[in-house]
Amino acid sequence: MASIRNAHGQRRIVWGALLMVALVAVVVAGLRTGLLALPFGNPSISSPHVLTCTGDDCALGQGLRGVQLFVEPRDGATPITNAILGATRSVCVEVYLLTDSRVMDALAEDAQRGVDVRVLLEAHPFGGDVASPQRTIDTLALSGIQAKFANPAYTYTHAKMLIIDNATLYVLTANLSRSGLGGSSLARNREFGVVDTHTDDVAEALAIFQADWNRTRPALHDGNMVVSPFNARAKIMALLALARTSLVIEDEEMYDPAAETALIAAAHRGVRVRLVLPDPSMIAASDAARLKSGGVRVEYVSAPYIHAKVIVADGRLAFVGSENFSPTSLDQNREVGLLLADTSALATIAATFERDWVVGQPA
Repeated sequence: MASIRNAHGQRRIVWGALLMVALVAVVVAGLRTGLLALPFGNPSISSPHVLTCTGDDCALGQGLRGVQLFVEPRDGATPITNAILGATRSVCVEVYLLTDSRVMDALAEDAQRGVDVRVLLEAHPFGGDVASPQRTIDTLALSGIQAKFANPAYTYTHAKMLIIDNATLYVLTANLSRSGLGGSSLARNREFGVVDTHTDDVAEALAIFQADWNRTRPALHDGNMVVSPFNARAKIMALLALARTSLVIEDEEMYDPAAETALIAAAHRGVRVRLVLPDPSMIAASDAARLKSGGVRVEYVSAPYIHAKVIVADGRLAFVGSENFSPTSLDQNREVGLLLADTSALATIAATFERDWVVGQPA
């Protein structure tokens, strides 16, 4: 048997025969196009829609102030449904999963009263236990919503963002699902959401959405936006390198060798590095042992399920977004995050992290 990774980078085991079929399909596709893709497919590598940042476009911003932060499962779906129902002109949604009926009903109500509603949805989310994306697209269309699958130039569209009336940006770690927005009988996730009204951020988010809608390439320059596959790796590695006293991280996964090396380097220079993961399946035992021997403390938290993607360096600059620590997420997917320096938001993240840390089990 062989090991593969899901949309976020998580390992899954498949029979060797299935793997061989997949590899043959990749080779055939590569021969047909004249481009031989990497194993398991990576349409972003040769795509004209993908570019890498250079120079100042890779640099960290100063972090946003004057933003609002909400926390799941505490705040539920209300921040999202209220935002949608409060729209007067337009709602743009770009998301990996859209399965919450409360959100879909709010989008439908907007469309029925004349709001321009557009949705970009990942066509092939990992796993067979999620609602059919095609069924979701069809349901939205019946309500008068313009909905289509996201740009296939990216391995997955894993972003979670909404833009209301071209004026307010919502960047989430959560999918628009029951487990992400307050929880269900099956799962309650730890998630964060940022409400941002800064003109530059909204304009850049709109540029991303419009480019993805039209299958074109956006021009990106906002130092406080963390966008895969453009600048996410550069900015997240820079944030880890910036820390001098502390790094606190909540993430669903840890499968990125370069990130592990950066965390160990931080610990070696005297930074107190603490990492919260949902359970041992989200990191290889060898990687957990490597981090631990390198001075990184790792805790597993079973409830709520850690789906958040948050980094705080020295208590003064934070990342909140959709990016996990995996090569797929950082280098191949469409992902969106923000850098925050808002003291109230940082305090909320810190307090939430400490609550999760104290109930965790050490690696």
